[in-house]
Amino acid sequence: MHTPPEIDDATAYSRISAAAIIALLLGIASLTAFIGPAFLFFPVAAVGIGLLALASIHRSDGALTGAGLARRGMFLAVALAVAALVRTGVRDYLVQKQAGEAALQWVQLLADHHIEEAREWLTSDGANQLAPPTMGETAQPQQERESIIVERLRGDELTRAAAAASQRSIEETSSPAYDGARTIVKCTLTLGDPHGDHRHVTIQLSRYPAYERTASPWHIDHWNFESPEEPTK
Repeated sequence: MHTPPEIDDATAYSRISAAAIIALLLGIASLTAFIGPAFLFFPVAAVGIGLLALASIHRSDGALTGAGLARRGMFLAVALAVAALVRTGVRDYLVQKQAGEAALQWVQLLADHHIEEAREWLTSDGANQLAPPTMGETAQPQQERESIIVERLRGDELTRAAAAASQRSIEETSSPAYDGARTIVKCTLTLGDPHGDHRHVTIQLSRYPAYERTASPWHIDHWNFESPEEPTK
């Protein structure tokens, strides 16, 4: 009669490490790192628990298995985290570039005296900077308020400086801030005139899905003109 082979006691009682299984599951969950930085918790946890699993398996003298699962979980976590960070960096770079170009384009509209078109780029905050809403009084008719906004934009210090500038360049663009579906970027421009004077204006731009159907996907929230620099002697 055929006798089944004798089973080694250590093999008979081997079991898969629970930590290794958790590390693998967290590695798969690391896909969520593409949603946002807060979800980088998953790849960090996967690597940490995976290392603990490998250490406990090594100390178990064969009572625990699953080292391969732990390594797969850590590999997935690292690969997905790196991919998410690279994707975020590329996305932010492109957003900054687009915002800077939009700021230059808007200032060019002011310089060319296309004031009505430049007005279309203003958000409600941008319009309020020119014509703050009245408080405790009868509301202005919309057409009258719109005329005030356009005329004040036409005579704004930035409009005059943009028209006088012979050079316009981007000095600095902030990292994008994401507020739900809204993207916010601050861009500092340098305006130089033929006399060697340079002035800086910081413009806050925002992008929102509703703006995609308007003149520009980027709109102007507000701007702040700094004092002129002394010409270089």
